[in-house]
Amino acid sequence: MPAQRVWTAAEERKDLFKNVAKPGLTTIRGVLQEITGLRIDYTVIVDLKGFQSLVDAMGGVTVNVTERLPIQGYHTSSGGVAGIEGWIEPGVQQLDGYHALWFARSRLLSDDYSRMRRQRCLVGKILNQVNPATMVQKYPQLAAVAKENIQTDVPAADLPAWVDLVLRIKNSSTRSLTFTPDNISPANPNFAAIKRMVKDSLNPLPAVGPVVTPTTTPSPTTKAPTKTTGSTSNKSPKPSIGPTTPAAPPSQPVTIDEAC
Repeated sequence: MPAQRVWTAAEERKDLFKNVAKPGLTTIRGVLQEITGLRIDYTVIVDLKGFQSLVDAMGGVTVNVTERLPIQGYHTSSGGVAGIEGWIEPGVQQLDGYHALWFARSRLLSDDYSRMRRQRCLVGKILNQVNPATMVQKYPQLAAVAKENIQTDVPAADLPAWVDLVLRIKNSSTRSLTFTPDNISPANPNFAAIKRMVKDSLNPLPAVGPVVTPTTTPSPTTKAPTKTTGSTSNKSPKPSIGPTTPAAPPSQPVTIDEAC
């Protein structure tokens, strides 16, 4: 069941939650704790408008767009697409809040795996690029947005500690674990295995020594392969996966940067 349906189901049956101010949030937190085996101390819920305003307040976010992404749009009954209002083009882009939101949401010409990868990439870029001094200057703007679009149970007295935590995370390596059909069965998930994978992903990465593999020395005229945006050779390039059929993300823990 999607998270939003869990939230909605709880909010529609508030009679089952005596003395609980936010049944949806409480239920989501409980479900995630049961699935992952983690204790969730605090939560922050940011809706789409709040996310867009956050990115605008920090002056935008720079990301490497690896596929052409449509803004808006829908599938027609004949199998085509319509209603596209614009595009986010490939390349290193400075995105404002609106375009960052569509970078994270767009899946008309891709799929959930591509969207999940982009969302992880965006979270990492925001953490790395946010400037606390700028955010302090924009506090009145952020406070107005937060009042309407952000829910949290973090005590106000603890906020300075969270600022310190953000600064510590800012230039660190953040890891992400994605659950896909490669490592779980969505129809019949093995929750014990999920808890084990979550636990393993939180352990430090083991030190890896140099690996020596046999290689064949290329001739002096042979160039090493390089990534290009287009073929300049007369030879036909090997088929690659385009934006309409993106590869599923790794099912092992990876750094956020690897999602970009």
